[in-house]
Amino acid sequence: MVRTRFISFVMLGLACTGLGTAHSQAPSPGIWRCGNGYTNQPDPSQNCQLLESSTITVIEGTRVQQNGAPVAPNARKPADVQVSTAEQQRRDARSRQILQAELDRLLLQQRSLRAQWAQADEAEKTRLRLPLERVDADVAAVKREMAP
Repeated sequence: MVRTRFISFVMLGLACTGLGTAHSQAPSPGIWRCGNGYTNQPDPSQNCQLLESSTITVIEGTRVQQNGAPVAPNARKPADVQVSTAEQQRRDARSRQILQAELDRLLLQQRSLRAQWAQADEAEKTRLRLPLERVDADVAAVKREMAP
């Protein structure tokens, strides 16, 4: 509705400028941009700029879907995927093994960095600060992941 009014307004402005203006005070034919508005009769009190091209481009907007986000037609719902209890327990055990191996590796790296930190001078401590903070954060994240 607003776009239709805008286009009608611009077309009317183009028609008026093509036929001549009734106002003798009109600066020059053309379309002027005054802030967020467009006109063929700019107000001298506003900071209006003459548009170079009188070509009108209408860009279609995207349409809002009424039912929410689109769903792929072949998407499987979580209820479609069923695994046996034994299979799920095997998966859980394997996940726990992987997380435990990762935690062991991180704890070893953390011990090594802390040992280096204990013997380091100030310049070396500055270099070790970020890796140590990163390993500390990684250890905390793996521990959270392993929590029941």
